[in-house]
Amino acid sequence: MLDKVAMTFLLLGACTALMIVKDAFRRPAAPPVMNLTWLITGLYMPFIGWLAWWYFARQQGGRTVLYPHRPGLRRATAAGVFTSTSITASGGVAGAMLALALLPLLSHALPNSPRLCHALFSSLLALLSGFIVLTLYWRQAERLSWLRAMLRTLKSGLLSLVAWQLGMFLYFELALHFVLHGAVGPSLLPCWFMLQIAFFTGFIFSWPVNKARLEK
Repeated sequence: MLDKVAMTFLLLGACTALMIVKDAFRRPAAPPVMNLTWLITGLYMPFIGWLAWWYFARQQGGRTVLYPHRPGLRRATAAGVFTSTSITASGGVAGAMLALALLPLLSHALPNSPRLCHALFSSLLALLSGFIVLTLYWRQAERLSWLRAMLRTLKSGLLSLVAWQLGMFLYFELALHFVLHGAVGPSLLPCWFMLQIAFFTGFIFSWPVNKARLEK
């Protein structure tokens, strides 16, 4: 039963991502890294990711809008917080998916504990890829140098990335214990399904941090 549910939601996520990619070829988002962000959002938010792309990017002419165009107003909109949180999450999602896909190779580092190996490499790769995506965003959106973009990420994006990582890690560890019974590996559909939900949990954890950052 769990395999069927997992297959359904994973296929829905893949279809959502493909729909976003198809539309993005005709109306690409700006800055360019946002095309990757919206694609990844579709993977772990079936259908919701498409609605977010449609209303928060496509209807804005592809532009990424974090604030309403009213001088002096620092109150973040739902669209702004969603977009900001999606940017944070997309890099982490890419790293965590890569860690699970490469687990058979990475497990040679800790052959007696694949669960610990996954937790370690997933955290490291998610933080690294999240940092890279945020740096690319600031570099493209504000035309900063690589150094200034990295400093901007450390200053304004690191906390939200850590919050996302915390939410994702907590849910996935609980799922490993109560649902997957310690079984982790790229060949297990339920494992990918639990990871998909973990990504959304991380998104929820990161939301208030991004909202506070935008209104700071």
